[in-house]
Amino acid sequence: ESKEKHYLFSLLNNKDPEYAKGLNKNDEIRIIRALEVIQKTGEPFSKTLKENKNNPLSEKYHIEQFGLLDEREFLHKRIEERLKGILSDGLENEAIEILKKYKIPDNHPIKKSINYKQIFEYIDGRYGIETFFQKALFATRQLAKRQITWMRSWDNFTEIKMSQLKVMQD
Repeated sequence: ESKEKHYLFSLLNNKDPEYAKGLNKNDEIRIIRALEVIQKTGEPFSKTLKENKNNPLSEKYHIEQFGLLDEREFLHKRIEERLKGILSDGLENEAIEILKKYKIPDNHPIKKSINYKQIFEYIDGRYGIETFFQKALFATRQLAKRQITWMRSWDNFTEIKMSQLKVMQD
C-alpha cells in the first residue's frame, strides 16, 4: 500500500532525484507539476529551475510590472458582491454534484480551496449558511491581502489605483 501511495513520488525520484529530495512524498501538486515539465521538456525539472535562476528574463528584457489596486473598503465590497454572485450562480448545487460524482479525499486541494472548503463544510453540516458566508468572505479577503503584499514586493512594480483609471475613446 505504501508503495502505491507514493507511486508518483517514486516515479519523480527515478526521473529527477535532485528535485525529489527537496519534496515531501505527499506533495502531489509539486510532484505532478515536476513530472509534467519533465514529460514536456525531456529534461529534469531541477535543471529547468537552475537554468531559470541562472538566466532570468530580467537579464534579457526590461520588465515593468503593473497592478490594479484599490482602497481596501472598495475591494472588500467587490469581494462580497462576487461571493454573493457565486452563491446565486449555484455554488452549493455545484459542490453537491462534485461530492456525488467524485470520491474526493480530505487532503485533495479542492477541499482546501477558498469557497469550496467553506461550502463543503456547510454541506457537511458543520455550520449554517451565514457562517459559511462569513468564513468564505474572510478567506477571500485574506487571499487578496496576500496577493497585494506579493505584488508590492515586485522589483519594478507600479501601482495603479482603480479610481485613477480613465476610459479613453478613439
